[in-house]
Amino acid sequence: MKVDLREVSTYWATIEKNVDRHAKMKSMFEEIGLTSSTQINGPIANPYTVGIAETHITGIQGQLPILMLEDDCAVTSHWKPVIEVPEGTDAVYLGTSWYGMLRGKSQYRGCISSVYDESYIRPYNMLGMHAVLYLSDRYRNTVISLLEEFKKNPGSSGCDECVASIMKYYNILAVKNPFFYQDDGHSNEETLRPLEPYF
Repeated sequence: MKVDLREVSTYWATIEKNVDRHAKMKSMFEEIGLTSSTQINGPIANPYTVGIAETHITGIQGQLPILMLEDDCAVTSHWKPVIEVPEGTDAVYLGTSWYGMLRGKSQYRGCISSVYDESYIRPYNMLGMHAVLYLSDRYRNTVISLLEEFKKNPGSSGCDECVASIMKYYNILAVKNPFFYQDDGHSNEETLRPLEPYF
């Protein structure tokens, strides 16, 4: 199945006061030719991860496919506007991370993944929801359910941790070379460098 990312409904999570990031995102969309993007201003919450969860819940409820981005993502030199996605894929992570959930904890170099083909890897526990192409109702609905539960009891974890813990049960792919990375000043390297699959 061919997917033209420039034509997919794109939603991006932010908060109203992040005007610098808004300008940067809009400039990126123009640069890469995304034609349909909707800004979602999340609530300022305590902890802030509850607001992030809320924006993702809002963003992924429409008609699939949906590209969900966060306001700290930036495009890489690996960007391709049209991708070929294998049938039965639940989601494609267009951004990757070296962080993964291992034994209930977030760990650097903890992302377990395997080679899928020349374009994709298959991640099993990867953290990071900064650039995800949602393709199936079953995965999207599970993510919404997990994030709703997270909002009720966030603790000190990130809202992506509950999603990483169920990734292995779905047909999730990630691009070998990330199309987007987190340009947030602390996750740049871990999300820009391609993952090294375990097997």
